[in-house]
Amino acid sequence: MYSTRHVHFDLRALALSGAIALTSACVDITAPLQHEGRPVALEFSIGGFFASSRQIQLRGDTIVARRTMAGWQPGSPLDSVRVVPSADAWRAFWKAADAAGVQKWHPEYNAENVIDGEGWSIRIASPAREINSFGSNAYPDRSGHEHELEMPAEFLAFKAALNALAGVSNWF
Repeated sequence: MYSTRHVHFDLRALALSGAIALTSACVDITAPLQHEGRPVALEFSIGGFFASSRQIQLRGDTIVARRTMAGWQPGSPLDSVRVVPSADAWRAFWKAADAAGVQKWHPEYNAENVIDGEGWSIRIASPAREINSFGSNAYPDRSGHEHELEMPAEFLAFKAALNALAGVSNWF
């Protein structure tokens, strides 16, 4: 029969071994971005409650871009595009992501005292690295610094790279 003290020790050891296993399975947050090929995952969305919403998602080798208009309701029409990017398109995307400083973006950007407006989120995962970031009325520059209510040139260029990857213009 185990004492309560022994059970707590066993649970701590189990938790520690689980944490070690998770740490060894995690991606390296300092690893550089890949330079070519598709990532394991790519998801980007931007929009607001009273504005249109735009999304891009990698499904297998296909980029799916969707756009819904303000006030969209289930069953209403929705714009969508599907494309399989070329190797050159992926190289251009990675170059733009690197120039935008995506690898330096913080997990969260929020403009203080702004209730309504625009929100965005991104997830890029590769075998060596995963980037998760989102914002509400605030956007990062190439150094990862926050800009409230105004998209810096690097963020705009990154959105343009997403447009190019999806083969569309002015989607984002």
